[in-house]
Amino acid sequence: GGGGTGGRRKEDVVAEMIEEYSERLPEQFNMFEINQRIEEKTPYIMIVLQECTVLNRLTAEIKRSLQELNLGLQGSLNMSAPMEELSTSLFTGVVPGSVPGSLATWAALANQSKKKLLPWFADLLLRIGQMDRWSESLTLPNSVWICGLFNGQAFLTAIKQTTARQD
Repeated sequence: GGGGTGGRRKEDVVAEMIEEYSERLPEQFNMFEINQRIEEKTPYIMIVLQECTVLNRLTAEIKRSLQELNLGLQGSLNMSAPMEELSTSLFTGVVPGSVPGSLATWAALANQSKKKLLPWFADLLLRIGQMDRWSESLTLPNSVWICGLFNGQAFLTAIKQTTARQD
């Protein structure tokens, strides 16, 4: 067998991965609900809104592509080139879309990363967790994982803007 798959069929391994990733991916951020609770659009609130929107776009594409591939594996849909590529990425542990000329879109919607799929997905869940807590409280956390933001530079700018206004 191949890399730790115990000689199991690629389709079986990929089907298990689709199920696992689909289950572990949380619900999308409810942007309407978050916006309802905002009293003032401070620079930090703008970061929350931007980050949640980007995470929603990425998680929606991950869910969509996994569902599509699942239907393809079940024979309900014809397997397209992007679906084949996603299947191979999952099987080989590579972030879909991280290979030049790739048709898959996960990497294009995410932060640049050289990580393999498992640590990349674990990071994604941590990013979502950070924004989940932040969007829940809508107050700046005591510590922010800047590298866990899609736009860390915007966060640093928000700090400058907020600090300048306090003078």
